[in-house]
Amino acid sequence: MRLCLAIFILLAGCRSMEKKTEVPVPETRNITIAFTGDLMFHRSVYRSAWDNDIDSYDFMPMFQSIQGIVDSADIAVANFETVLAGPEVPYAGYPRFNTPDHILDAIDSCGFDILQTANNHCLDQGIEALNRTIEKIREQGLLNCGTFTGQDSLRCTIIEENGIRMGFYAFTYGTNGMRKQIPHDTALRHINYIDDPELEANIRRARTICDFLIVLPHWGNEYEIHSSNEQRNLAAKMVEWGADLIVGTHPHVVQEMAYIGDVPVFYSLGNCLSSQLERHTDRIHTQYGVILEVTLEKKEEVAISAIGYIPLWMHAYYDDAGIQYEVLPIDDALNRNPHRFDNAEKQKMLKSRFFLDERFSALRK
Repeated sequence: MRLCLAIFILLAGCRSMEKKTEVPVPETRNITIAFTGDLMFHRSVYRSAWDNDIDSYDFMPMFQSIQGIVDSADIAVANFETVLAGPEVPYAGYPRFNTPDHILDAIDSCGFDILQTANNHCLDQGIEALNRTIEKIREQGLLNCGTFTGQDSLRCTIIEENGIRMGFYAFTYGTNGMRKQIPHDTALRHINYIDDPELEANIRRARTICDFLIVLPHWGNEYEIHSSNEQRNLAAKMVEWGADLIVGTHPHVVQEMAYIGDVPVFYSLGNCLSSQLERHTDRIHTQYGVILEVTLEKKEEVAISAIGYIPLWMHAYYDDAGIQYEVLPIDDALNRNPHRFDNAEKQKMLKSRFFLDERFSALRK
């Protein structure tokens, strides 16, 4: 009898469940985007990449220590502040960059997916080099944002990953006076500029064709650790126009982050790779930056579910070949290989770590 009763209760329960109308639970999807600041290949940087053993350039050692972080993100973005004009044009650093194409092998191997190419150096070697840079990036299987060939129609780079459609809209305040050397309409056709009369319309239009819009302005004043009034005013406008996240570059130092409503604004992520060491600039702030990690979550809509950051240190050292450069996550470097740094450098790394925590203190409020 107990067995029969148990079966009856079980079957009755099953029939009762069948009558219920189940409300479908929206599928939750997540994606992580990593951002870092300026990749600048000054003369000493690209020369240090020359490897006599292979008779070629090898930039990968510079990125080796951040590869695991970058590659683990679903999408990784960096500001590519140089051009690839080709070996026919002499390689050069500041003020008019031209970097060997081999850099793309290292950027790709490290795990980067999108290169911001709208910046003040994108016309360093003219419009032909701008077009060649875009072509080489795309041949590598990477994407660029903010500059365009004559065949591009969209002003925004769109990526769909894990069911989330993201837009990346990049623009620059200027191009170091090189804009004057080409016709006005040509400049606007190939580069998103801050003074483009269509800037607002383009950002609003970009927001209509994606689930989440990331705006990447190249703006602000070099070496200033606080955002300017112009940056803050424009950021407020971009939020009104539809930006869901703003991540800036150009000052070569990390500036503060803030919220405008519920939209995070990172005014500058500083340098990632460059030769702007403290001993060259008299500013410790140029020697470090961050990797910003933003997690998006999609249920009915897309929203930010988490934000984190990893402090970076630009480490320079000497070996038999001369000066070498590498980007290091500060915490990992101090925990794993503290013997590599003298006490003075350790203290500077720790000081940088605390400064970055203060810069991004709004994340903890």
